[in-house]
Amino acid sequence: MIKQWIGLGMIQKSEVSVGTVHTWGDGSKHKKESDGTWSIVSEKEELKESKDENKPDKITPEKAKEYYDNNEIPDGWYVHGRHDRGSGGVDDLETGYAIQSSKDWNTAEDYGRGGSMWMIKPKDTANVIDFNNPIQKKKFKNEFYDDYMNNNLPDVLQSDIKDQLIEIDDDGDEVKITDSDKIKEKLNDIAEEFDPLNIRTSAGAYDNSEWVNYLLDKKIDFVHTSDGSITLNNDAVDKVRVKE
Repeated sequence: MIKQWIGLGMIQKSEVSVGTVHTWGDGSKHKKESDGTWSIVSEKEELKESKDENKPDKITPEKAKEYYDNNEIPDGWYVHGRHDRGSGGVDDLETGYAIQSSKDWNTAEDYGRGGSMWMIKPKDTANVIDFNNPIQKKKFKNEFYDDYMNNNLPDVLQSDIKDQLIEIDDDGDEVKITDSDKIKEKLNDIAEEFDPLNIRTSAGAYDNSEWVNYLLDKKIDFVHTSDGSITLNNDAVDKVRVKE
């Protein structure tokens, strides 16, 4: 039996299948080729390997449990806890509401105690807004402002915002804001409700179905917030329940 030294110890060469990757003593990675030799794995190949491991078909309930046990969340994924309120339904994510997810297993566990925990990732085909992207966020705020000024928001949302466009004058009285610059500034502040700073403590706009409808009307499936995510369309995400 031919044996070969690969840095971490002796292995039986005939027992190693083609494509197997091992780390050598100097930290470099090598892959077994079809001719029996070992070739060094490039950074590009390592990156592809890492991405492949995070693909939905690579993350099983058992793999999700491994991530949970190790307190790890792979890139692009979020976690969510589905609490059992006595009405069942912990076996799926059909809540009827926007689904809040975070990058924190402890938060998922707190919300999913007695229920279920999930890993969630938007599909490549999902229509996504990423509020961590300054360009996308600015574009959203500009559209939000235009939609309000053109009376194109859902009726309840249009009315809610109109009621908020007030300021206190020098006499301490509430007066309607009429200055265009102040209106835009106020609307920019209101638009921040779609990007709650702490998804664990406040859902912001996503607690109000009329505000959510504004995004649904724009065919938005998924939102990356500053510290979490919002799923608006269950069919647009890959989801894996953590094995109990």
